[in-house]
Amino acid sequence: MPIEQMWESFFDFAFVLRELGLNSDCSTAVDLGCGCGTFAIPAARIVTGVVYAFDIEEEMIAAGFELVKSRINLPPYHYGMVGQKLHA
Repeated sequence: MPIEQMWESFFDFAFVLRELGLNSDCSTAVDLGCGCGTFAIPAARIVTGVVYAFDIEEEMIAAGFELVKSRINLPPYHYGMVGQKLHA
């Protein structure tokens, strides 16, 4: 089972976001530690503006970027996920 399907099987992320107060009146959301976009993708369907998603793991950013491209109907210049490895 791909990791995103495993996470999606745990609970309804859109429901959780709405319970936390995210709604269509929100124009911006931030997901720190976004992983493969488990919360960021449902948030993008709720807010009217932009969802910023950040993670330090390049593999998770790549996986999230592919999920965003396949699940959200936006031109490529409208989305992006950002990651930066931290060095000690």
